[in-house]
Amino acid sequence: MSIFIRLSLLYLALISCSIILVLNIFYDDIKPSIRQTSEETLVDSANLMAEFSTPYLLSEQKNIEDIDKIFEAFKQRQLNATIWSHVKQKTNLNFYITDNKGQVVFHSSDKSQQGKDYSEWLDVSRTLAGEYGARTTRIDPDNDLTGSMYVAAPIMSDDTLIGVITLIQTHQGIQQFMGPAQTKILVVGGLLLLTLVILGLVLANWFNNMLKRLTTYVNKIRQGDAVEPLKLNDPSFNKLSDTLHQMRQDLDGKAYIEQYVHTLTHELKTPLSAISAAAQILETDLDAAQKQKFITNIETEVQRSKQLIERLLLLASIENQQHKIFKRINFESLLDDEIQSFHSLLTTKSIRIELKKSEGFEGYVDGDEFLLRMAVRNLLDNAIDFSFENVALRVCLESSQSDIELRVINQGEVIPDYALPRLFERFFSTPRPSTGRKSSGLGLCLVNEIAHLHGGEVSLKNTLIPSNNNHLDSAVEAILIIAKEAKQP
Repeated sequence: MSIFIRLSLLYLALISCSIILVLNIFYDDIKPSIRQTSEETLVDSANLMAEFSTPYLLSEQKNIEDIDKIFEAFKQRQLNATIWSHVKQKTNLNFYITDNKGQVVFHSSDKSQQGKDYSEWLDVSRTLAGEYGARTTRIDPDNDLTGSMYVAAPIMSDDTLIGVITLIQTHQGIQQFMGPAQTKILVVGGLLLLTLVILGLVLANWFNNMLKRLTTYVNKIRQGDAVEPLKLNDPSFNKLSDTLHQMRQDLDGKAYIEQYVHTLTHELKTPLSAISAAAQILETDLDAAQKQKFITNIETEVQRSKQLIERLLLLASIENQQHKIFKRINFESLLDDEIQSFHSLLTTKSIRIELKKSEGFEGYVDGDEFLLRMAVRNLLDNAIDFSFENVALRVCLESSQSDIELRVINQGEVIPDYALPRLFERFFSTPRPSTGRKSSGLGLCLVNEIAHLHGGEVSLKNTLIPSNNNHLDSAVEAILIIAKEAKQP
């Protein structure tokens, strides 16, 4: 199970439990809170009505009929009271009166109860005993809505208790206020829970996306790809990304030094051995011609070693992204300059240049001029080295909205199958047809790094081109693609 799923389930469980617990507390508190408020009102009302009832109980005739008339008139009143969202038209209040022995002398809702003994009911018995009398009684013990609240108050004459009056408030009457409040709590609570769940899933998904991007970034680092520090919409993740990038640079730096020391030592062995052997031979008796031959060999190997070191340093600087001098460059003009620099070599090998441009060619790019010249120079140099003599070297320029494509096609021996996948490896080289010697093996590697630095790529492949005698001749095609607006490192 992924961390995204586990975090989501944990969040959902915590939020659900918290919301349900809070809702349960509020839901359960509504009923006693409203009933407590109603009971307090009933206490005040019962004591007020007790004072109004005193003259009727003191009268020798006990004019209970007068109370009945008053109550009937009370029941007929049109209240038209808007209590919040509830409109109250009729009263649902009832009451009964007992004497000081608990005998019912008046009952507003059930005249048949008059004369019965209520002295055992808690509201009456406690009030007669001088205590606070109240009770709740259900008609159906299993249905709370069939219950009623009974709140009693003593009817006093001076300091003598002459009776008890009990006010009756049905639960059904209270429910019309309690029900909507409970429903509202459930609806609002449900919406809150749904909102928090959606918000949690959004946050979890955002967190998961951040982890995925970091994972992809780390994998690219592990594979050795050249990547910029990952920028995320969170300071903590950005700090982690910057730390990973710095760690990669530190590790790369150590590995880079170790690798380059090893490869440089290996590549310098051959020219140093040749120089050492030539120096030993020069110590013997040789004629002038022989001495000059070995001196020339030493100079050649020194020049080769110097070129190797210079190209290694340039490659290192490109791989570490130290070249950042980007500007607007006319690529067509740059190519013309580099072709002119090979004029002598082209004349020597009787190679002619055939330059073609696509219709509407636009030759401006953003890049490092020195590096782009180096890339073009290495491609031309490589093509000339492996070309037959007395042939044409085809150079084609094409442009699209986003990039420029340079194709260099030289007629010569095909690239061996074993060499094709290794052409851009550092220090890999094949023998030159004219001399049989290998180069430093850094030229195409440099071109590859420069192309990547400019948002492009380079490739070499075997191909066939038509000849003058209607045959197809073997050739090698190098394709260099440079983005017109390469992102500056």
